[in-house]
Amino acid sequence: MFNEIFFKNFNPEFFVFIPEYSIVGLIFFILLLDLFFSKKIEKKLFYMIIIFIILSVFCFCIFFLFKLTAISTNLSGFRVMERGIFIITKVIIKQKIFFFLFSFLSLFFIKNYLYHFSLLNIEFLVLFLFSILGSLIIVSSGDFLLLYIGIELMSLPLYTMISLNNFYKISYEASLKYFIMGSIASAVLLFGV
Repeated sequence: MFNEIFFKNFNPEFFVFIPEYSIVGLIFFILLLDLFFSKKIEKKLFYMIIIFIILSVFCFCIFFLFKLTAISTNLSGFRVMERGIFIITKVIIKQKIFFFLFSFLSLFFIKNYLYHFSLLNIEFLVLFLFSILGSLIIVSSGDFLLLYIGIELMSLPLYTMISLNNFYKISYEASLKYFIMGSIASAVLLFGV
C-alpha cells in the first residue's frame, strides 16, 4: 500500500527532499504548537508531547529512506535541482538514516540532562532540528555554496545551544569562543573556495 501511494510514479526530484521537508515542516509545527498550546498544557506534558512528535517524524524519515533505498535500485547517483547542486546516492541515503538514528538516540538519552538543567524548552528543540537539517544538507551537497549553507545551518544553532545553559555562566564564554572560531573557519573556507 505504501509503495503504491508514494512510489507509483517515482519522481526522484520530489521524493529525495522529503526528509528535509519533514524537518522544516516539523520546525514550523512545533513553533505553532508552542504559540497556541504551551500556556494551556502543563509544561512537562507539553514537552513530552513535542518530543514524541519529533521522534515520530524521525521514525517516518528513517522508514521513508529505507523504502527509498529498497525501491530505487537504479540509484547509482544522480543530481537534483539546477546545475545538480543536490546529490543523492545509496551511500548518502544510508548516511541520512545514520543521522536520523543518531539524532533519535541523542534526543532520547539527553532528556534527563535537559530536565536537570532546565534546558528542555522549545528553543533548544528547534535549534536541535535546525542543526539536523544542516547536517542533512551537508551530506547531499554537490556544490560549494550548498555545502557552505549546510555548514552554517548546522553550526550556528550549536553556538546558541551552548549558551542556553544558564546554570553555568561559563557557557556564554564558551559560546562566544566557539562563534569566533567558527567565523574564522568560515572565512578561511570561503577564501579557499
